[in-house]
Amino acid sequence: MMRNIFISLIKLILIYSFTNAQTRYKDEIFSEVIKTEDVVYGNAPDIPLNGAPEFWAGDIDLTMDIYQADGDTLTNRPVIIFMHSGGFFTGSHEADDMVALSNSSAKMGYVAVSIAYRLNYNLFSSYSAERAIYRGLQDLSAAVRYLREHHSDYGIDYDNIFIWGSSAGAFSGIHLSFMEEEDRMASTFVNNWGWDPDLGCIDCSGNDFDHDRKPRAVVACWGGIFDLDWINEGDEIPVIMFHGVADSTVPFNEGYPFQNQFGLPWLYGSNLVYNKLDSLNIQSELHGPEGMDHEYWGTYAGDWVENGPNRNFPIIKEEAYSFLYDILYPFQMKIEGRWIIPVAENDPGNTMYEFLDGLRYTYYCSDENGCDSTYWNSLDTSDAIPNPHPYTFSNDTLTIDLFFGNTWQHPISFDCDGNVVTIGDTTVTWWSSWWRVGYDISECEEQVLALTNATKYPETFKLSQNYPNPFNPTTTIKYALPEAQNVQIMIYDIMGRKIRTLLNEYQEMGYRSIHWNAEDDYGRKVSAGMYIYAFQAGEFMQTRKMVLLK
Repeated sequence: MMRNIFISLIKLILIYSFTNAQTRYKDEIFSEVIKTEDVVYGNAPDIPLNGAPEFWAGDIDLTMDIYQADGDTLTNRPVIIFMHSGGFFTGSHEADDMVALSNSSAKMGYVAVSIAYRLNYNLFSSYSAERAIYRGLQDLSAAVRYLREHHSDYGIDYDNIFIWGSSAGAFSGIHLSFMEEEDRMASTFVNNWGWDPDLGCIDCSGNDFDHDRKPRAVVACWGGIFDLDWINEGDEIPVIMFHGVADSTVPFNEGYPFQNQFGLPWLYGSNLVYNKLDSLNIQSELHGPEGMDHEYWGTYAGDWVENGPNRNFPIIKEEAYSFLYDILYPFQMKIEGRWIIPVAENDPGNTMYEFLDGLRYTYYCSDENGCDSTYWNSLDTSDAIPNPHPYTFSNDTLTIDLFFGNTWQHPISFDCDGNVVTIGDTTVTWWSSWWRVGYDISECEEQVLALTNATKYPETFKLSQNYPNPFNPTTTIKYALPEAQNVQIMIYDIMGRKIRTLLNEYQEMGYRSIHWNAEDDYGRKVSAGMYIYAFQAGEFMQTRKMVLLK
């Protein structure tokens, strides 16, 4: 009896440990999904069947299926719009791959949306296929704008809308990211002696919602672009592409799709798109396996060729979700690298720490060497002082073994896009911030003020957004005091119940910060969800929201 209870307890512990080891947006942390079908996101004219002339177009509803995890309480979730394959004349938003990806994404904590879009074109026309491609672009724009209009209704993060397209859907995602009004193909205007109507601007179809159509990033599977000149300097939407080198449907480099069987225009495949993005320093990745054909995760027109996906499907998923995760959290705090350390007040930065492979190396510089980034970057570990110190960085806490039983341990937070570290639990203002070698601290005004707060003080009360946010398990709350005041920081749950009195003390003027470790007043870990933190200093009061992930 006792043995069975012990075994059951061990199983529960293992299950609990496994669950808590999962990462939202990278792992499936939910078990059930709620699917809302046929949500109308727009209405637009469409050709009723392939081969029909353009002027036969009649209005149809544009619909989407929305997938959300059952029990997900977050109200500011990123969304992935899935757009199916089919050459702009066939395919379905309920294809096997789109459904599988939508379910998986919802279980990871995303809101997943699989859209139906207008298909069909006149196979006997020299330009109707171009118009079908443009209609797909317009429909994707309408879907993005619909979701932004209704972001609060669906618990969507307005700024984090991703597109994941397969084949035709991949083209639409890339086109939406880089095509502008001046890039419209001539065929999309009035054609055929006035019989074929002007399709209108990119945002002039589907619905009237006035929002930015651009996604945060794109996952493009076996796609490309119809004009490389649509990608220009100043564009910045990240793209990850998957494309088999031996693709016989959409060329890896350039050519006609489908071996020029269906009147589609010349295209540029993922390899040339990647080269163009890379030349402009636009964040991008290309995964181009040798010997792989179209839809090499195991589908034909979106449906599994065999009983399910092949071994490439989980590989592509892992790479794609990791890419999106890094977009969501671009500065997942890494202490690795080289940091300028002010070791005395008004120190111009003659000391550098390098965190590398579990060891902290220390370097010094004399003024005659210049002590600039060129000098620091010319050094290697052989130039450091002997006996580097082991370190660990976990749960936003940096621990350095100074030997002989001495340990340096402090919580730290990152600012300025991960280029400045603020050391917590220290009253030494001139030593409380480090910055990466080569970083111009004038680019980060708030942190510059903190770095020089021996002589500069805030002019107004201010409560900053916690960072990171969302967070797990620790976050930092910063605030500014232009005068000495009694300061209170309280944390409440979404129902307004007080969870934690984080601070209640008299403090002098200055820039300050405090950490919260997701515990209540009794030291118990709180559950994932949205929380409100309230700051009061004298008569000044301000609140902000933050999200704890598990």
